[in-house]
Amino acid sequence: MKGSPFAKIFEERIMEWEGWLNYTLNLFEFWVKVQSVWLYLEPVFTSPDITKHLPREGEEFKKVDADWRTLIIGKVQRDRHILEFTKERRMLETLKECHLRLEIV
Repeated sequence: MKGSPFAKIFEERIMEWEGWLNYTLNLFEFWVKVQSVWLYLEPVFTSPDITKHLPREGEEFKKVDADWRTLIIGKVQRDRHILEFTKERRMLETLKECHLRLEIV
């Protein structure tokens, strides 16, 4: 659309949508990263024996688990309108923080 000679009058809206689409792409890329690592680690850290031997990692996983369940999944369950969900710019930062913590664990 940006390459069209008729797009000039819509340039501001096109740039706004392009920015939103790029943000949404990054959001869902981190969503998939966090979800895949969380799914792998969740059965491991629900075992009391593992958390006993790895207390620091267990605490970090609990923090990520709480963020994942309440801030991310909880928000999606409350409001399933994807346009509204992706307008909250803090969501990407939360996912990035969760991904970093899970990589450390």
